[in-house]
Amino acid sequence: MSLLTNLRYTFRQMTMNPGFFAVAVAALALGIGANTAIFSAVEAVLLQALPYSQPDRLAIVWEDMMKLSAIGLFAGGALAAGLAVLLRTLLFGVTLAAPGIYAGTAVALVLVAMVACVIPAQRVARVDPAVALRNE
Repeated sequence: MSLLTNLRYTFRQMTMNPGFFAVAVAALALGIGANTAIFSAVEAVLLQALPYSQPDRLAIVWEDMMKLSAIGLFAGGALAAGLAVLLRTLLFGVTLAAPGIYAGTAVALVLVAMVACVIPAQRVARVDPAVALRNE
């Protein structure tokens, strides 16, 4: 089939089923818009440089806070494993080895810790060390 034949067939189907054509065009537009938005966000977040004069300090603060969060997570996990018998009596359907509950709680706590680390890390990255030492 030639291109002209395909275009005539497409136009004929479009006039026979305008609702389907409208839904297909809307789905394509939505997909293209979502794709553009996602790649714009990825480019802005991952590919552009950080807007801080010393981004290495941002990484240092982030590392320190995440280390503290990891210590707390492991301590809490050990305590939860130690008190598994008590959890079994308090929570219906929880066995001594409920990896789904432990993993879900760990993921939630790590996400909360990451969000809690953002503001202090940004503040540290914005402060000029010479100005901070001069003011103290």
